[in-house]
Amino acid sequence: MPLPSLNNSFERLPITFGPDQADLCVFHNCNGLFSVNSTVCQAECGPGKGNNSFAAIAITCNYLNWNRASCQYLVVAPVQVQNWKVNQSVEHLKLLEDGFTLNWTGYNCTRCRRSGGRCGSQNTTSVCYCPDRTDLIHCGDGNAPQTILI
Repeated sequence: MPLPSLNNSFERLPITFGPDQADLCVFHNCNGLFSVNSTVCQAECGPGKGNNSFAAIAITCNYLNWNRASCQYLVVAPVQVQNWKVNQSVEHLKLLEDGFTLNWTGYNCTRCRRSGGRCGSQNTTSVCYCPDRTDLIHCGDGNAPQTILI
């Protein structure tokens, strides 16, 4: 049975990855023909033992040269690495737990936040999400106190 494929992309949003971003590349259920031009380590993924999964970190998984027929699928997750060097051993689970930084590249949303709105993006346009509507700049008169939902 084919496995479901999910893809999240930031291409059309006014955000970019922060500094020190890399890809955590997890090659799942690989056969004996698996090889890659990077240091990899055994990865324990999914239920059961012997799933022959491997993990590597690269600036982008697209640059890794590997035999695509040798693994069932590749999972790519952005991670934030600091002072990391190619072929350096790291704790992959910790990298996933720590998350990564995104930078907002849309308009300055100070006025939106001050008016009680939240900055966002709609159809590649920066907008201010207000409690009662969506606006291009701010909610109400733009001077209401900022509220933070917890």
